Amino acid sequence: MKRNDDYNSAVVREIKGVIGAKGRITFEEFMELALYSPRGGYYSSKEDIWGKEGDYLTSVDISPVFGRVLAKQINEIWGILGSSAPFHLVEVGAGRGNLSAAILDAVREQHPDLAEVLSLVIVDSHPSLSVEGWEIVARYDRIEDIPGEVAGIVLSNELIDAFPVHIVVQGEELMELYVALENGEFVEVLDAPSTPRLQEYLTRAGVTLQGGQRIEVNLRAIDWIERVGRLLKRGFVVTIDYGYPAREYFLPRRGGHLLCHYRHSVNEEPYMRVGCQDITSHVDFSALAFYGRQAGLEVAGFTTQLNYLLGMGVLEELEEVTAFDKRGVESIARNQGIKRLIMPGGMGDIFKVMVQSKGVNAPNLAGFSFKDLKEVL
Repeated sequence: MKRNDDYNSAVVREIKGVIGAKGRITFEEFMELALYSPRGGYYSSKEDIWGKEGDYLTSVDISPVFGRVLAKQINEIWGILGSSAPFHLVEVGAGRGNLSAAILDAVREQHPDLAEVLSLVIVDSHPSLSVEGWEIVARYDRIEDIPGEVAGIVLSNELIDAFPVHIVVQGEELMELYVALENGEFVEVLDAPSTPRLQEYLTRAGVTLQGGQRIEVNLRAIDWIERVGRLLKRGFVVTIDYGYPAREYFLPRRGGHLLCHYRHSVNEEPYMRVGCQDITSHVDFSALAFYGRQAGLEVAGFTTQLNYLLGMGVLEELEEVTAFDKRGVESIARNQGIKRLIMPGGMGDIFKVMVQSKGVNAPNLAGFSFKDLKEVL
């Protein structure tokens, strides 16, 4: 489908039809339709989401070294689990499959013994998904569709930030934001929360919102981590995303954490370019830690992407530049990519890495040897 610079008319008609039938919908339902509707949702109908020609860059777009470092992490985990076979790598939200491909290429090059037993399971329905040169053992649209249990790693990179979120606003009482129509346009209205889980979430976090404060609550992240805990028989969950521990996540700020991405620009207007722009919200890592623990997942480490990559020895991937020939130019580009991944104040600080384990006693992982921040969760 060709991108419409203003909006995707099919999904806008669908959303307005749903609102017309119900009178109003939660913001979570609006975000669900805008992103995932098969009638023109952002992730369902766009093939040019990622990369220079898309709306944003992922870490593997910036540097293939990101995949090489994760391959090293996966090999370390395989050793901790006793180098057992079969060993599953389940990537949830694989998108095009570029990250899995980069990881598996590095595994084949650097860790041939692991390559012999590694089984790739993909969870994503995007039409452009492809992992060239590797056999995908199984592919599922949703993690709920995976039967039984797996042993190994459940990996996600920039997945949870794209889960549809509820938005709550603190008045005299806690209110929820709904989307309605006025003169054919989307408008926001406040009313009582659609589910008691919203107040329960805030109460569990020990949060008292200030008057007028607006914040996103990601109930689907809770459901997801609980499902992962049931799926994983023994192994690790590796979550890479942008977000904060609760003590920072709930600090008062204008408009909460909701962001929209369109052609490498950022805005806070989710009702603009509906179906044509991404809508995301930062992750509350403390919630993932708490509800993961209820599902049998213990936090093995939590830190910034900068600290994690340094702990994994990313600086060893830098190449010396001895001449400004073709090879020298390629080395400069490689080094610049690594710099962007670990840039303080940029991706190095914005992105966080959390690893949770199940069935493993207090594992020591190299990625958290530089600086582990799990005590702030």
